Amino acid sequence: MNPAQQMAEAVAPQPAPESEALVRTWAERREVERRGTHELADRLGQALAVELNDRRVEGGGWRHQIAPMCFVSLTLEHPSGMSLSLVHEGSHRKGAAGRRLTVRGGYPSEYIGWRAEAVTIGIDTSPAYQARHIVRRLLPEYQQTFTVARNVQQRVLRETDARRVLNRRMRTVLPALHAASWDQPHDADARKQSYWSTEQLRPDGSTAPHARCTGSVRLADHAESAEVLKLTGVPKDLLLQILALVNGQPVLEGRVMPRELGRFRPELPPASQVIRL
Repeated sequence: MNPAQQMAEAVAPQPAPESEALVRTWAERREVERRGTHELADRLGQALAVELNDRRVEGGGWRHQIAPMCFVSLTLEHPSGMSLSLVHEGSHRKGAAGRRLTVRGGYPSEYIGWRAEAVTIGIDTSPAYQARHIVRRLLPEYQQTFTVARNVQQRVLRETDARRVLNRRMRTVLPALHAASWDQPHDADARKQSYWSTEQLRPDGSTAPHARCTGSVRLADHAESAEVLKLTGVPKDLLLQILALVNGQPVLEGRVMPRELGRFRPELPPASQVIRL
């Protein structure tokens, strides 16, 4: 150690034993409070799960999980996918108002529609009263909206699978297709937007002969059509080929050939009787 380091250590303020004791006491107090909060959340969740199962709510099967928070936060989960989150949000309030949990229904991540209004229950009330309040005030509307949300989730999953299949087929036709750099790589095959450019090369190092322009294609949600097809820098010969492909009524090709007509025939046969006026 050089003299400068020795002098720096000599003049550096040393923590007083009382400060260390205060810090240790504060940290221990916070840890005790955290453990007490988790134990309270565990008791509340276990008691509520038992009450909901005894009442055969959604056929039973409820279980609870606590969140590693510094406040009461737990979730009641059902095998059907339904869930109830209970969070202590009003600790700043005084009296009984600061001892209430906010209860909300959980929904699939694919759903962004209307949700059931949250309700509150008292932390210090009995589990039977808490369960009865949730069943009466929250569950009816939550069951209806969750059914809608589940239908939306299933539709989104079907559409995602359809886009995944079509994107793979598109890549076999045009290997230069790729996702954007900002797309999530874990499920790039389900993307809606794809891009390609002339810089794409084949495995042997040669340039793909038909990738002579840059462009993008955006699939519809259901992958039955492309909402947007954009090409830039298209050579004129390739442009004509593309226009011919998308033409729904191609021009007839060939040569007009004469054909022999039959003998003339009157349109109507002669009348058998003529009436004069």
